[in-house]
Amino acid sequence: MNVSEETLKQIERLIQHLAYIRDQLERLKEMLVSYEMTDFFADLLSVIDDIQGEVRRIDAALSEELVETISQLQSLQLKLANVHTELDDASNRIKALLARFERLLQMLEAARSIILQIERAESEGRFEEALALLYDMKYYDESIFREFREERTRMLQAKLKAKELSYMASEAFVRGRYHKALYLSERALDLDPSERHARRILEEIIRRSNHVRKQYVLSLFAIARAELEDDDLAVIGRSYSVQAGVSWDKPDGFKGEPFDVMVRNMVEPIVFDILFHASDNLKLITEWHKHLYYHPLAPDPQLVEFTFQVIALGPSSLAIDFYHEKRWLRTIRFEFKAVDAIR
Repeated sequence: MNVSEETLKQIERLIQHLAYIRDQLERLKEMLVSYEMTDFFADLLSVIDDIQGEVRRIDAALSEELVETISQLQSLQLKLANVHTELDDASNRIKALLARFERLLQMLEAARSIILQIERAESEGRFEEALALLYDMKYYDESIFREFREERTRMLQAKLKAKELSYMASEAFVRGRYHKALYLSERALDLDPSERHARRILEEIIRRSNHVRKQYVLSLFAIARAELEDDDLAVIGRSYSVQAGVSWDKPDGFKGEPFDVMVRNMVEPIVFDILFHASDNLKLITEWHKHLYYHPLAPDPQLVEFTFQVIALGPSSLAIDFYHEKRWLRTIRFEFKAVDAIR
């Protein structure tokens, strides 16, 4: 661009020189007009004008070419500036990727150390500590460790629950509640097949069953609940229900009486007979005798239901008898008052 400006300046100086020569020749023409040389100088001036015009045409052509060249150079300069900007952006992205890669390497190294600690804690049965270490991994890149954390957390929670169930099974086994110990140990092994404590309890129960050949003694509860009005009242004409059954323990809201029963097999259901007796002012809507097929390994209460209607005022009473193989086990009683309305 600097060379082109210099050329234009030189052409401008040349035009100025030619104009100066023309002025001098005009003066010379005026001086020699008296000597009848006008035609000569007129021709000379014409030639000079032609030269000057040609110089101007050259100047215009050169100017157009220089302008186009300058435009092309400017366009090239802009493209080079864009390329330079893109190269700078690419360089910054590469630097950012290198920095991220460096952080990732550091993260992977730290995570590797934590994973080794988790595996060591897990192998030693310190599941709470292993879960705490997994929780610390949430500060790392979720896209990399999320699946690992979720899967390992589920596994460790299962192991922790299995460990808790095995301790409960051990306590039930020591108390002689083998059906409960069997159920809890089987649940523990379902959650974690490697739970050794639960497996030992299960093997001991099987060993006693196979070698001692004696019956199991199940410690259970006869339970019942009457759904009455508040303050133990019942209204004439209304129907009420009574739930009765058998459970490992006495649930909240139920009356319960403990009893023991001898069984040979804790897998097959135990049949209990439950009989419903009511005072004369109560009318039984359902049948008075029901069978309960009790599954000893199921932990939840297992119930049957009776329905009765109040038909007369006065003191009222219910009695629920429990039998097994025609042997009376327990009786649960309810006493309440029948009224005509609730005030």
